[in-house]
Amino acid sequence: MAKSQPFLNPGSSNFTIEAWVNFSAAVSSTLYSIVAKTTSGTNTSSFSFSRNTANKLAFAFWSDGTGGNYVIISTTANFPSSTGVWNHVAVTRSGSTFYLFIDGVSQTITTSLNGTATLSSPIFASETPITVGASADPNYFLNGYVQDVRITNYARYTASFTPPTAAFPTL
Repeated sequence: MAKSQPFLNPGSSNFTIEAWVNFSAAVSSTLYSIVAKTTSGTNTSSFSFSRNTANKLAFAFWSDGTGGNYVIISTTANFPSSTGVWNHVAVTRSGSTFYLFIDGVSQTITTSLNGTATLSSPIFASETPITVGASADPNYFLNGYVQDVRITNYARYTASFTPPTAAFPTL
């Protein structure tokens, strides 16, 4: 198993996760994982960035890896219902403030706090590998495509922006 790099375990630090997604199905009762560090049954989950079962863009994180202490941040508006269309999605943490973006537009969000987790809680540092278009639960595979995933260790976006129009540069 590959060892996780520190930037994939943001803790309480600022970060941005972004990608281009193209859904092949508009089923609103299915969770489609975009980027995740989750496990099934071993209580070492870190985070999940997805289109959730309510058809909202969502970011969930666990503060201690257990199933009981987690935060869910989701958009109040539905994800665009078009299939076969590329959408840029991003989640940013700046301090204890989270932002969700669809096609560069800052979204109104709702927050659900569970157990002892808060918005300023650190994200659990897990050795679980990162997955793209999938999670540990085989029911949450993305039905579509993901391209140009970028994870950075700073708050890249805190207001609406113009999404990149070219592939991200390789390092």
